[in-house]
Amino acid sequence: MGVNDVVPNGPERSPNSIEDRELIALCLDGDHAAWEALIRRYQRLVYSIPLKAGLGEEAASDIFQSVCVRLIEHLGTLKDRGKLASWLITTTTRECWRSSNRRRREAPIGEGGDEGSPLPELADERPLPEAEHLQL
Repeated sequence: MGVNDVVPNGPERSPNSIEDRELIALCLDGDHAAWEALIRRYQRLVYSIPLKAGLGEEAASDIFQSVCVRLIEHLGTLKDRGKLASWLITTTTRECWRSSNRRRREAPIGEGGDEGSPLPELADERPLPEAEHLQL
């Protein structure tokens, strides 16, 4: 039975009326509409975490995709399917940390890669090797 199937002796079911546990079970059975409903349900939550961390729209999109991939990978092994929101918050927070660390490592010095003030550029007072060679 899928998300949009009619329940015997009942009205057509709305994806919003289905609990997470049942949506996850439908996702594991290959119901694409259940997956879309699950993602739509938690999309704002997942996006809000990197935005609140100050990572920006592009990073939030990348983190959202990473979290969705992790969810697909771990959907069948979730310990408590009723606590999906908690799992998503934890996973998204960890992805934010990974993204921040990766951005810090990849940033050129002076653009977030170095937290302190940049060192002043001091000219080397020694003569150039060619000039030194001519003097000798």
